Amino acid sequence: MSEPFVVMSGFITRSNLATPLPDLPIFVDPYWPIMGDDADAADMSMQSGIMPGQSATKYVWADSPYVAGQQLVLATPDISTLDLRLVIDGDSMLDAQNKIAPIIQAVRNQLSFTVSVTFDEATYAWNCWNGDYLVAINQLWMFGYLVPMYLTLPRDPTPVSGPV
Repeated sequence: MSEPFVVMSGFITRSNLATPLPDLPIFVDPYWPIMGDDADAADMSMQSGIMPGQSATKYVWADSPYVAGQQLVLATPDISTLDLRLVIDGDSMLDAQNKIAPIIQAVRNQLSFTVSVTFDEATYAWNCWNGDYLVAINQLWMFGYLVPMYLTLPRDPTPVSGPV
């Protein structure tokens, strides 16, 4: 008996651009996800992927000169960072640049957007704010026109869909 094939899809909303555009599919040709867990692995495209980010908590403490220690007043989830890594497949360097441009526009030119990823029937979605990107063009010589792209996006701590 063979293992089931996992269907993966994803998109970045572009409705908040100055000129709104439809959602940008990011896990279809010419954009492929590359999997892993380390943003520092930009020099090795096999060690990259999608990582929803470590959870963080913001604390408010009360401090008094008359009471030993501090007392916790409030604890709330804090902003996390969504790391997303793609390989852009281009027929030429100009073609790769033209395919990279819509992603840069989607994550840099709008203040907020949603990144959605579906594995089979499980959907994960996060509200994100404009973030940073890295394009590793130096890998062209080893991989042809498969250009790795790494996105670092601040995200709301409460997911739109999914548990993380």
